[in-house]
Amino acid sequence: NLNFKESRKLLRAAVDACTQSNLENHPVTARTYIHLGIVTFTGFKQKDEAIKYCRKALEIQQDIKLDKILATPEVQEVFDEAV
Repeated sequence: NLNFKESRKLLRAAVDACTQSNLENHPVTARTYIHLGIVTFTGFKQKDEAIKYCRKALEIQQDIKLDKILATPEVQEVFDEAV
């Protein structure tokens, strides 16, 4: 079920929860930003915003990579541009 609007809403709520729990620099927060970037690009075609989320993830965890199952060529291109 590709409900991008709901996915984005839940991922934003997860980032907010991480912030409220003082987990801004935790790997789970970085992974959440990666997923938010993927949803933003894939579901809404907002490349610049997706790059911003990927860069935020990289600030938190410099060695973060895309999950192979989510790394379509287009998504990988966005991630590579963020790097």
